[in-house]
Amino acid sequence: MPVSSLIPPAVDQLADLALWEDELASDPVARESALVSRLRQVPDQRAKRGRRHALAVVLVLTACATLVVGGDSVMAIWQWAARAPQAQLARIGARRDPLTGHCLVPSESTFRRVLADLEADLLDRATCGYVGLRS
Repeated sequence: MPVSSLIPPAVDQLADLALWEDELASDPVARESALVSRLRQVPDQRAKRGRRHALAVVLVLTACATLVVGGDSVMAIWQWAARAPQAQLARIGARRDPLTGHCLVPSESTFRRVLADLEADLLDRATCGYVGLRS
């Protein structure tokens, strides 16, 4: 793995968590709730000004894209997220367009920036405690 990019470790970590959740839960609703609740615990280090999409939304879409299609690039993650159904986007708390009411998907550059700046230790703290409880 190239040292120049920190995106693959974060994507791999989210994919591992999503796969692990998928194996343990028989109820898809419970699985999604557990995944979303754990990822909501990751502190958002971004400045509040200009923040349009919740960190949890970006992380959940990343985890799901890597689980469903094995997308390991930011472009693949964004393409999968862009095709996600409105009901699923609403369920994870995606931001709505005030004029149309449609849920909005973060842009490819937002995924890239958020995943590149994500502090892996914060993601670890939020997810590892849960893994310990479920083992």
